[in-house]
Amino acid sequence: MNIKTNYKEIRNEEKNGIELYFEGIPTPEEREELKKNGYKWSKFNKCWYKSLRDPEAKKETAPDYNVKESNLYELYKEEMQKVWKNDNKMVDYELKKANYIVPLNNGDYFIIDKPSIEKDFCFGYSDCGQGQSFEEAQETAAAADNEKYFMEKNLHDINRIIAEFETKRTPGSEHRGELKFYKSYKYSGGQDLHQKAIRTYYSYETIDESGDLARDQKYLKYTFEELTKSEVEAILAGYKEVKRQFVKRLNTYLKKYGTSKLHIWTYWLDY
Repeated sequence: MNIKTNYKEIRNEEKNGIELYFEGIPTPEEREELKKNGYKWSKFNKCWYKSLRDPEAKKETAPDYNVKESNLYELYKEEMQKVWKNDNKMVDYELKKANYIVPLNNGDYFIIDKPSIEKDFCFGYSDCGQGQSFEEAQETAAAADNEKYFMEKNLHDINRIIAEFETKRTPGSEHRGELKFYKSYKYSGGQDLHQKAIRTYYSYETIDESGDLARDQKYLKYTFEELTKSEVEAILAGYKEVKRQFVKRLNTYLKKYGTSKLHIWTYWLDY
């Protein structure tokens, strides 16, 4: 393209497209050039974007995983009735937030909850020279009012979990070494239940009786079991499916509301 106005090109993996962020306003000729090359203007992201999807390709979307179709769903329901002592309100709450049931060994299973859509974003500032100034917080808040920020913040946690299971490292703390994954019971008094919680420890925390693993096992009076390779892979696949469904929900939300319902504000940090 014959574009002279400076811009930054970003590949949007979630939407399978390219975004161009200009330093200034492209000339009328440049805007025509962008349109000829398939770019459109996004008033929400304040960028020119182009989808890389093949419009002629047949849409092939995998059907959404349905937790109620799992052969472990009835067992999960029975165990929730035991945990909550037949309090139907709490049992229904647990069942509704369950997004995926991951089968583990020995009849055990792990529940991945449905992510909630985050629409509230706040940014602190300080007059004491710690953190952002008021002006910087205002600028950060203004920059957050776009679809890209909305997607990144909502997918942050699940992307982090997926990265941990894929790399056996904690993003940003890779220097601490390899992660090991263990299953333990989730609820107080739930040693005999098949529903398990997943605990992570760095390798150096599992070596001897002074490590965090031994300390937690002693405190809970329960021997944690390290996940097998196949169990780790099953959990990873579960999180990826939950993310796929969540991305669809987020895109549907943006298509309906854009960023009009986001609540973005700044506040004073009292150190």
